Amino acid sequence: MGRTFLLEIGVEELPARLIDATREELLRRILAYLDEVHLPYGEARAYSTPRRLAVQVTDVSEFSLPREEVLRGPRREAALAQDGSWSEAARKFAASRGIAPEDLYIAEQGGAAYVFGVRREAGRPAQELLAAVGEVVLGLPFPRAMRWTETPIRFLRPIRWVVALYGTEVLPLCLGPICAGRTTRGHRVLGGEGEIPAADAYADVLRELFVLADPRERREAVEGEIARALRTLAEAVGAEQAADVVRDPDLLAEVTNLVEWPSALVGRFDPSFLAVPDVVLETTMREHVRVFAVRTSGSRLAPYFIAVRNGAGRGEDVVRRGFERVIRARLSDARFFYESDLRRPPEAYLPHLEGIVFHERLGSVGDKVRRLVRLAEGLAASLGFSPEGAAVLRRAASLAKFDLATQLVNEYPELEGRMGEIYARHHGEPEEVARAIFEHRLPRGAEDELPATPAGRWLAVFDRLDTLVGFFSVGIVPRGSEDPFALRRAANGVVQILRRIGREGQPVPGLYVLLRSAASAYAAFGHTVTDAVLDEVYGFLAQRVRAALEEEGLPYDVVQASLEADAGEGGLLVHEVEERAHLLARFKGEEDAKWTIEQWVRTTRMARKGREEGHLAGSPQPDPSLFRQEAEADLYARWQDLREGWESRGWEDRLARLRGLAEAIDRFFADVLVMDPDAALRRNRLALVAGVADLIRRFADPERLVVGG
Repeated sequence: MGRTFLLEIGVEELPARLIDATREELLRRILAYLDEVHLPYGEARAYSTPRRLAVQVTDVSEFSLPREEVLRGPRREAALAQDGSWSEAARKFAASRGIAPEDLYIAEQGGAAYVFGVRREAGRPAQELLAAVGEVVLGLPFPRAMRWTETPIRFLRPIRWVVALYGTEVLPLCLGPICAGRTTRGHRVLGGEGEIPAADAYADVLRELFVLADPRERREAVEGEIARALRTLAEAVGAEQAADVVRDPDLLAEVTNLVEWPSALVGRFDPSFLAVPDVVLETTMREHVRVFAVRTSGSRLAPYFIAVRNGAGRGEDVVRRGFERVIRARLSDARFFYESDLRRPPEAYLPHLEGIVFHERLGSVGDKVRRLVRLAEGLAASLGFSPEGAAVLRRAASLAKFDLATQLVNEYPELEGRMGEIYARHHGEPEEVARAIFEHRLPRGAEDELPATPAGRWLAVFDRLDTLVGFFSVGIVPRGSEDPFALRRAANGVVQILRRIGREGQPVPGLYVLLRSAASAYAAFGHTVTDAVLDEVYGFLAQRVRAALEEEGLPYDVVQASLEADAGEGGLLVHEVEERAHLLARFKGEEDAKWTIEQWVRTTRMARKGREEGHLAGSPQPDPSLFRQEAEADLYARWQDLREGWESRGWEDRLARLRGLAEAIDRFFADVLVMDPDAALRRNRLALVAGVADLIRRFADPERLVVGG
């Protein structure tokens, strides 16, 4: 049995929103290091509070595993002296690699003989290996790191103490000038310093010092405190006036990382502030004060809030008054911004959009609005909008961004769209227009709702496509994990919305049609977008389609086969890719699937060969008068029937008929010599094969499908 390893890094207050990711990355890197040095261990867990990051690993072996490594040296000719002993070159190879001469031997590799040696490394003491963990800690990446000593070390915040224990033993580990001990620090006010006698006792010692080091335990404590405070408030003012808090997972996570010993209290604000829209009050309380708004049983906000402070007991009234004073000031600012914004109609803000930069190479937000209007005007009819609906779409496009020039959205950018809806409705805009202004910002994340109105949906698509096409055209493309302009999120939004529209049976143009329209809108105002850029954006969106379908459990080969179907010049239709992928996934479970797919693949490969060898130049059509075998005529008749009725059939019916072609394809290849010496017959037969292959590829690329042996 091994011993428990503990590393605690005490720091000045960490940014709450970076704590979770930093804690998990620290744990991941330490475990990767232990694996790298072959030091066995048991269970591991990470701890964090605003003032510390810690990792605890149980059953860490006292020695690393012994290792043997085979290394290759020079060729045999250079490794052996004339008398058969090891040459100078072989001895130098062994010495440089730490290999004993008796562990050298000759063996063949790749048709040549070389000298090989076995390097044996005994297990190293855990204390020696664990003391080197400091390099792992100082290698953590941060958006911005700080220096606070003469040494070059950097960390997210200045390090103030370090605890490093192996069982009960203090490890010789230093992070810059701070060397490890067993002394930790508890709550700033309620606790103090404390000695950790053994690594296993970490959480218990900190609890005695009024610190809940386990973030899951602390989150549960925060939720329990909020529930207790809500019950207290309900008893005082009635359950109708204090039915629940506004649930906000992000705020809960942030508050959990702001406190070490949570304690909730109830505060109150002037009911006159309730004249301001709830979303403004909630945002103000969340973003500026980090408190939870309270709702009535009718889902309206109540003039109360619940705050979670770091500590308990003394001074609760003083703390409450402090929160109430800050809330009053912040809500007063929000009310002022709101009332000032309401004094002017939406059109009055449009000129100010010319001064807001969308991107230095793509113009202002005003330029973006003009492109959105052009897209709305150019595509409304093909999207199935009536003249009245087209007018709504155009009006919503012209006002979509006006709220970016308002004071409230300038203070709270996350309210873009929501305030536009509220202000537009206040000034008498049609409900469809007001709603579309809000919905064009949806979805704001993976779990967010999708726009529900036709104008809102298409305006959301136009907005995101304009962003994608524009940014790609100036070379701003997501690379690796970097995506500062949230282009992946924009692409995911497009995919989700187009899927929803298509599922409901509404008209949806192909993806290339939409992208070309976006490029045309840029061109109309002097910015050229090349076809190569459109191809890149198209591929980027196709990747998001593939990721979305695979996340839903569809096999990768089925998704790829559906994506690479021949979509024509208009480009893929997202909802049809989804439908075909589901049909293919079910079909692959059928008994005849493997044989059928093999016939499809024979057809597409033969057609490709014919094109590559130049036999199908000019895209010839098969001529029945040149058929010499019954199998030719049979396949031709079936192909003609399927081709002529293709557009009127659904994808399920098309798949059934393509499956029915397999028998005729098999008979055709068995009875007919496709590559006939007669050039006319050969060309005619290849034309028939190509026609059948084209229909197959309109459904899927069968060569992407993986079938069993």
